[in-house]
Amino acid sequence: MLTLPPGYNATLLAYGQTGSGKTHTMGTSAADVASDEEWGMIPRAIRHLFRLKAERERTCATTIRCAFLEIINEEARARAALPAP
Repeated sequence: MLTLPPGYNATLLAYGQTGSGKTHTMGTSAADVASDEEWGMIPRAIRHLFRLKAERERTCATTIRCAFLEIINEEARARAALPAP
């Protein structure tokens, strides 16, 4: 994330067989996890992104737009979204 060029999009993707651990790895149930060490990729990436934003507030303007989709059996489900400012 430190080297993402300004204005570019990023994607976190997990693909695999049912029961292979995608939900655990991505961390979609992070609210139920007691410690940060057990968080998955998505909560860690979001936390890191907002920390970087806070560090760089004085030197650059940042806009963050986020959508979280889950696709099961070819059906997309919105899990969370932050509205555009």
